Amino acid sequence: MPKEQEEYPNLNLLKEIAASTTIFFCFILIITYFISFLQVKFKILVKEDITKEIRTTRYSHSSFLEQSGLQAKDEDKQTKKIGLGSHYMFYLILSHFFGGIAELIYIIIGDESIYKKGNENHKENFECQLFGFFHNFFDLSSVCWTTMLTYLFYKSTNLSSEILYKDNKYLFIGFLYWFLMCGVFCVIPLFQNCYGFASTYCAFRKGDDIKIKIWSSSFIFIVLFNSVFNIICLFKTTIFYSKKLKLMKSQDNKEYKLVYVYVKVFQIFPVVLVITRLLKLIPVLLLKSFEHSIITKVFVYLNGFGFNINGALNSLACIYFFRGVFWCCCSSSKTNEEGEDKSDNLVKTNLYESADNSNEN
Repeated sequence: MPKEQEEYPNLNLLKEIAASTTIFFCFILIITYFISFLQVKFKILVKEDITKEIRTTRYSHSSFLEQSGLQAKDEDKQTKKIGLGSHYMFYLILSHFFGGIAELIYIIIGDESIYKKGNENHKENFECQLFGFFHNFFDLSSVCWTTMLTYLFYKSTNLSSEILYKDNKYLFIGFLYWFLMCGVFCVIPLFQNCYGFASTYCAFRKGDDIKIKIWSSSFIFIVLFNSVFNIICLFKTTIFYSKKLKLMKSQDNKEYKLVYVYVKVFQIFPVVLVITRLLKLIPVLLLKSFEHSIITKVFVYLNGFGFNINGALNSLACIYFFRGVFWCCCSSSKTNEEGEDKSDNLVKTNLYESADNSNEN
């Protein structure tokens, strides 16, 4: 049995459960995204009576969805399409999905391939280098897309911001940011033989090589930079919407409940990012000075679980925004027995409006 498994029994089992959970929820979200795309693009799985209700009862709910980036409006065609925020969520979940698959494969084949009995020199192990690259790549990828999503949420406080209207431009900016960050801080170190076994998993390998120290420190810095940026955006956005919600509640505004829930769910993304990255950073620091302490072991287990369950938590938050897909597929447009307000039903049925083409009919 490898030395690290003797020191941390059942750690791989904990990671395996968390990674499998992430893959499951991410897969559901990916399928849901494609269903919503079909609904918007080809008007599939959208009942005619629901679309008629949508056209006549849009009002402030739709405007808030546009403001939050969940919807985008094509002014020329007067149609609704999947918004920038939904695209950001999709690529965030893709990062978690493939990252979870890589982690699961790493855990399953680790004993037989990576940790060969009697082989303590992991730096020459190609499999460990490869999985170390995947670990960092998909980790930083999820950080980048979370940053873009949080930035979009922050910009929703300013209705004049062009990010709320030029979705194609900022989708490209998101891809560019993702490409540069992952390319510089993940791909380049791969070609410089910086990956290998760290302490409990494959990432930047141990060693006194100055090159490895520079790249590992740079990676930590860029993740911390994104985390701090997310905290700042979250703080400013929370202040803005707290004031707005207080005013709406005093006016007995029907939109209050909608905005309140959306804000709370949006806040999940940066909060999950910051917590999971702290859980990852703390054991890295502790292992350098207190490798065999109980506190170190506790944080190693917390990191193993938190890092791999990260995608599942974000998927659950995303599913809330995509829940209209399920409602459109299985519900009728009749008002429920409790007399629920029709405009509130609109939110449940139509986070992603198929079309507003009454002028074309």
